[in-house]
Amino acid sequence: MDIDQSYLALDLERDQKSRKIIQVGIAIAYPKQLQSQYWTRQWLLDPGESIESATTTLTGITDADIQARAVPWEVMASELSALIVKHNTFINPITWGSGDSTELLSAIKDRAISFPHFGRRWIDIKTFHVVLMLAQGKSQTGGLRSVMGKHGIPFKGLAHQADIEAANTLRLFFKLLGSHAISESINQSVKAAWTPQRTHKSSH
Repeated sequence: MDIDQSYLALDLERDQKSRKIIQVGIAIAYPKQLQSQYWTRQWLLDPGESIESATTTLTGITDADIQARAVPWEVMASELSALIVKHNTFINPITWGSGDSTELLSAIKDRAISFPHFGRRWIDIKTFHVVLMLAQGKSQTGGLRSVMGKHGIPFKGLAHQADIEAANTLRLFFKLLGSHAISESINQSVKAAWTPQRTHKSSH
């Protein structure tokens, strides 16, 4: 593990009905940093419609929050870009599950905003966990909080706040990356799969 490489974790919060993005959150850190030392940032974005009550219940985000604190997409993209450049983060973002980075890039592109980051891939820590559990013959189910618990890491902060979710995703990524648990389990699984089975000659 390169301890001198910084990484960026990304999380999105969406309106529960329209699925429009209403919050972008990131966390940036080096592998050996404490979570209190992470750089975190979140931006509220106006979906152009009222926030569903279910969304407010889940995220705490209200119409009043959007009216008071939402920024234009151009501002979010510019500030996010500046942070990526400043911290020289790894080219691909860390995510819990797939889709957040591609969805954000698509929304930015639809608005004709320049944002030359993230590449064509992302590092999905949820898939990391699933592969690890498959290799160990354990249950693969669970959300971010419960999966962190399985790996001995307490979830810190309020769930469904994009910057907090991103910071916890990054902590789990560093935990798995540093423990070598994934590579060791995969190697054991592959070795077992390729071990020739003994054949028994039949006696006459």
